[in-house]
Amino acid sequence: MNKKIIKSVLLLTILISTFSCATANRNEATNNAANTANVEPNANVETNDTIAANASGEAQQNAPDALIKDLYKTHDKNSGAILDGKSRKLLDKYFDKRLADFMWKDLTTHQDEVGVLDFDPFYNAQDIEIKNFKIGAPKIEGDKAEVVVTFQNFDRKDTLIYTLTRQNSAWKISDIKYTDGSTLLGYFKEDAKNNAANKTGNFEGTYKVGDTTCTVKPVKMAYEIKWAKGSGTMIFFSDTAANSFVSEDTSKGADRFVFDDESLTTGKFIRADGKEMPVSKVK
Repeated sequence: MNKKIIKSVLLLTILISTFSCATANRNEATNNAANTANVEPNANVETNDTIAANASGEAQQNAPDALIKDLYKTHDKNSGAILDGKSRKLLDKYFDKRLADFMWKDLTTHQDEVGVLDFDPFYNAQDIEIKNFKIGAPKIEGDKAEVVVTFQNFDRKDTLIYTLTRQNSAWKISDIKYTDGSTLLGYFKEDAKNNAANKTGNFEGTYKVGDTTCTVKPVKMAYEIKWAKGSGTMIFFSDTAANSFVSEDTSKGADRFVFDDESLTTGKFIRADGKEMPVSKVK
């Protein structure tokens, strides 16, 4: 064969091989790019789904019904955990300060006698055999919410309405309304009223407070204070602390009478700004 022909054939073969390799490389690069394009959107979707799931989980944890569910979970697991009177950590977790204060005082000052909490406040009974237990969806209006809990205890059907308030983004229980219309907060208020009536002394009459005097007059479940210097009156209420009476809270805070003992004859007056003055009953 002519040498020129042989060289031409060899050159053509080399050119064909080179062209085939280049084409294959281009196809491989194109496939890799397509695969990468398919993978990246899926990765983004997964990340977004994860973020959405986390946000949903946080919202559920902050929901008022989530707090009620957690309350019952804790209580059912250990009935003494919340109401044992050893620590108020769980009381402060579930209840607002006013109700937690009432419960803590009742649990710690009635150890040798019956207080308000002589029953299970979460099942409105002393003996329980619970079935058909349900926690309803919350009804939320601004910073207020209600959660309805229904169950059957033995042969009795009960409906409890939990009132909650949102404080610093956290929901707290402010009251529990029972089937008969009574409320947990109402029980504590009535108990405070009865205790005030049974005290050795009554918060009534004329008191010397520092350099001035005031007259105290009981009105319904409160006390009307009229100062000798000044006009108008102030309203005070029995405080959760023993022998103590606190005024309505204002933008400046609350004033307080703190007596030395149950006779309510001597003590001190603590003004909202922290100033203290001696108090003694005149008549």
